[in-house]
Amino acid sequence: VLDTAREELRLVHETIGYITQPAWSATADSLAWVEFTPISPNDEPGRGNRLPGKLELVRHFRDGRRDVLHSESGIWPRGLLEELTSKSTAWSPDGKFIAFAWIGSSSLRVLELSTRGLVAEWPAADFPSWSPTGQWLAYLDRSLDRGIRVVAAGSW
Repeated sequence: VLDTAREELRLVHETIGYITQPAWSATADSLAWVEFTPISPNDEPGRGNRLPGKLELVRHFRDGRRDVLHSESGIWPRGLLEELTSKSTAWSPDGKFIAFAWIGSSSLRVLELSTRGLVAEWPAADFPSWSPTGQWLAYLDRSLDRGIRVVAAGSW
């Protein structure tokens, strides 16, 4: 992260696992991403075909606090974990929702921040993008009907 006040780069998080592209909240007070962390540091990526660990949707605040919003433990195929680095996360413009790729079910999920509940999930979907007003969510549909789909926010 570039600290423009000090004109310096700052590392805000380091991982031994895999991580998605981070996304800023609308107020720029936090970042969100999905991260896989192996249970044991000895199980770091690159060793074995399946890794036990946690998959988490994380919110990282500017002051260093970290909040896990959604989590799932399991044994994950390394090939799926490697795909995390090419996945994305997107905040709704009003900051009420986060859309994120979830590799466990190869789906796109939407979490409502106030309840921490999942409000939508689409299989074989990725790359969420909110309209500037937050009324629409577009995503890439990787199913047999491949293409870009658009859904009205709240219609889920």
